[in-house]
Amino acid sequence: MVRNWSRWAVALLTIVAAWGVAPQDAAAQFTNGELYFGQGLPGDDLDNMDLPGTVLDNMDLPNSLPLDVCVGIEGTGALNCVFSGVRFGNFRGPLSLPSGVYQVTAAPANPQNPGANTPILSGTVAIRARQSFTFVAHLSTTGTPIGTGFQNTVDRIVPIKSRVVARHAANAAPVDIALVSQVGMPGMSALGLTNSTQSAASDLMSGPFTVSMKPAGNPFVNLVTPFNLTLAPLNGYYLYAVGSVENGTLQLLVQRVPLKIRFFP
Repeated sequence: MVRNWSRWAVALLTIVAAWGVAPQDAAAQFTNGELYFGQGLPGDDLDNMDLPGTVLDNMDLPNSLPLDVCVGIEGTGALNCVFSGVRFGNFRGPLSLPSGVYQVTAAPANPQNPGANTPILSGTVAIRARQSFTFVAHLSTTGTPIGTGFQNTVDRIVPIKSRVVARHAANAAPVDIALVSQVGMPGMSALGLTNSTQSAASDLMSGPFTVSMKPAGNPFVNLVTPFNLTLAPLNGYYLYAVGSVENGTLQLLVQRVPLKIRFFP
């Protein structure tokens, strides 16, 4: 048994070396999870908002609103700036992290000393081994800045398909988000999504789709102009409703996350 185990270990290290990955990095692939960050907080929605103690208090802000993102184990008070200057609409990552509960903060960007400014929002996310998460800065239903951690469905997928999940992260009433195939293939509908919730994952045939967002239960009103989205195979697409209806900043952001191949069901 010991001899067989030794042979297996040598084979694994040989494969790792062939891939150009250090043994410790290979081990992390099995014990760590990954974290993305999404900036879904339009600066126009925070204009002149009462944010005491922050450099944004009662200021007129650019809509791009760059943020510095810090992450650390919850309860330790030790945070490291992992992403700097993340502008509205952008996603960063993934960051590989050991399993645990992490605090995530987002503060107005400080180019001279990233992460030094007072955060405008803070939240937690529980990272688990071989799982993927996205922490998104966005508006609550009352229009205040909050952060929500979503788990990404990154199970293996057949090579001709893509995965789609819709998420509500806007200062808006419940919405319906739909993808309609432009070549007659099955699409998806996420109905009645509310703030900080997401739809089930749908695996769709890759190709061109039209994306729309409407008030829940009202198929005759478009909240945003429908747009084209071509789904590439072996990728997950996460659609985020962000912004505010009242301020005219409501829109859909798209995050793409690579997936792995599954040849059999």
